[in-house]
Amino acid sequence: MALVLATTREKEKTEMRAALCETLVDLAASREDIVYLDADLFGSSGMRPFARAYPDRAYDIGIAEANMIGVAAGLSAVGMTPFVHSFGPFATRRCFDQLFLSVAYGRNTVNVIGSDPGVTAQYNGGTHMPFEDVGILRTVPTAVIVEPSDTTMLRSVVRELSEKRGLHYIRLKRKTAVKIYEEGTTFTVGKGITVREGSDVTLIAAGILVDEALTAAEQLAWQQLGQAAAWAARWLPAGLAWALTVWTFLFGVSLLRSFGHTVRYAVWRGGGVLATRGGLLLQVERRFRLDRLTCAEVRLSPAARLLRCYPVYLTAGCYCADDPLFVYRAGQEELVCRLLPGFALPPRRPLSLRQARGRSPVFFAPAGACL
Repeated sequence: MALVLATTREKEKTEMRAALCETLVDLAASREDIVYLDADLFGSSGMRPFARAYPDRAYDIGIAEANMIGVAAGLSAVGMTPFVHSFGPFATRRCFDQLFLSVAYGRNTVNVIGSDPGVTAQYNGGTHMPFEDVGILRTVPTAVIVEPSDTTMLRSVVRELSEKRGLHYIRLKRKTAVKIYEEGTTFTVGKGITVREGSDVTLIAAGILVDEALTAAEQLAWQQLGQAAAWAARWLPAGLAWALTVWTFLFGVSLLRSFGHTVRYAVWRGGGVLATRGGLLLQVERRFRLDRLTCAEVRLSPAARLLRCYPVYLTAGCYCADDPLFVYRAGQEELVCRLLPGFALPPRRPLSLRQARGRSPVFFAPAGACL
């Protein structure tokens, strides 16, 4: 399972029902056994594009959910892989007898999609809000219940369940969800995921509540920071205590990120190219043509100082100026000469106004720890 969390959690542009339809259309293109049944809700489920693409494999059974499950079980018995949809309470409570006998007991395969779990039905009212659907299907020994958190997880689990046998229930919010995982992330049904490490509290969530759990974890982290500041305030003035706490927190972040960026970095020169590669967590490689190189910077990170070795983070680039610009960390002249043999260190002389005109202010900032 390749798990990649989204860099920012924000509302997705694609609705969950649209992602479901796209995934089933893709599956149906390569598999003739994929069929879709709905209970007079093709518009609500967003599955009209599937019906237009495969009219002979899309069935509107009407407002008769129990009959729909029976039809789906019959299709499964002749080798088809049916996906059926209705609102959560109608897809579970209303047709539980058919789910238990025709599907589970009969050892048929039906993928049931129950939309708008909990209060996500909003203005449809209490009759359309399923709170007991998971409890009902948990009494079926062979049933598999999943609730995707975003469209990335939805696409992955739909494809996986289409390959499995048995009764599967997908709790689905129809509208947009908050993006939790990057595109391409894959999942294994039945295996939990740790999305944030911790030590004091364990938060277990599924579906759209994963975003709420992550928000709660962030708030708890800030509360712990406030408790640390309160502890320090017993011994130090309040302002100094907060400053010390924030400095410690930022240094810890800097140290962790420097491990990811700089540990075991390799820097070499050959064939007219200056190249860097490495990183404990971020395996990247950069190459720069020496005849175009006019700017370079070598930084020792907190991790390097802690390990008493010389993993480095090197950045280089080009800058059109009268004199080549070469930036390095003060006091590391010997290290620079070892890393960049053949480069002559510039003499220490003040920069004239003519040379400085037009240069980016970032080149005048002192090189520091890699953050």
